[in-house]
Amino acid sequence: MSNEKLHLTTAQIKRYKRDILLNYFVSGGAAFVIIGALGKIQHYGWADYVLPIAMGVEALIFVVYAFIKPDIHVESSVEGVTDEVNNAELILELKAVKETVSEVAANLSLLNSSTQGFKNLNTEFQKMSDTVHELNGMYSKLNEVANSMTSTAADAQRAKDQMSTLADNLTKLNQVYSNMISAMQPK
Repeated sequence: MSNEKLHLTTAQIKRYKRDILLNYFVSGGAAFVIIGALGKIQHYGWADYVLPIAMGVEALIFVVYAFIKPDIHVESSVEGVTDEVNNAELILELKAVKETVSEVAANLSLLNSSTQGFKNLNTEFQKMSDTVHELNGMYSKLNEVANSMTSTAADAQRAKDQMSTLADNLTKLNQVYSNMISAMQPK
């Protein structure tokens, strides 16, 4: 660091002293609130009195900050530049900003159309989901019909077997009756 002395104006010195005082006030108030909150968490009796006071101090800090005017430092890093050059630079910067805003607007338009595409895609997925749900219902009914037909085919086979047995029994019964009739006829 050089041995140059720092030259401050009276306003800068007052602002520096004010900032130091505010720093002590804010830090002390925050520490007071933390101690009060810690005491309340630990259920110390004194915290019932300290915490409200600490919160009041913290509120006062916010009120004080509300009335402090912010420091605005405008410094020019370029010396000896005429207003015309600054205006030309400003115009160039504004054109660059305008181009950037135009690009952002174009990108937002693309994003909007992409979002609309996603909404349409979501609608199509919903339609597909409904179709799949309907198909599942149809498959369930087809499964019931197939089970019913399998049952019917088994019943038909049993009926065929029973008819065959009945036909055999009728043939045997006819032979018995035929034999009885033959036996009852005089010879």
